[in-house]
Amino acid sequence: MGEIPAPTTVRDAFAAYAQRVSRALIAVEALLVDEHVPRRPEWECQACDTGTPWPCAPAQVRLLEAYRRDLAGLSDYVSTLYHAALEDLRTDSWRELRDRFVGWIP
Repeated sequence: MGEIPAPTTVRDAFAAYAQRVSRALIAVEALLVDEHVPRRPEWECQACDTGTPWPCAPAQVRLLEAYRRDLAGLSDYVSTLYHAALEDLRTDSWRELRDRFVGWIP
């Protein structure tokens, strides 16, 4: 895969963002082997009990294992998913959502 060119218009920026979110969602399914993946637009775990927020504890462990040598990469990755969740959930409690998605990373 080649580099995505820097966006020059707002439309290009939104298209680049959509590509990044799409890639991140595909990658999470590959990393977590279709077990503890998010169900959108609720952002709940598909494998845990109904209503368990994603990333659940097993997903956090697997993501930490996959990114154990690149915590900055993990932060960037889950930050992308956090922004997608912000759009899907349309919540006023963005701080809680940020803590849920990024706050568990050491």
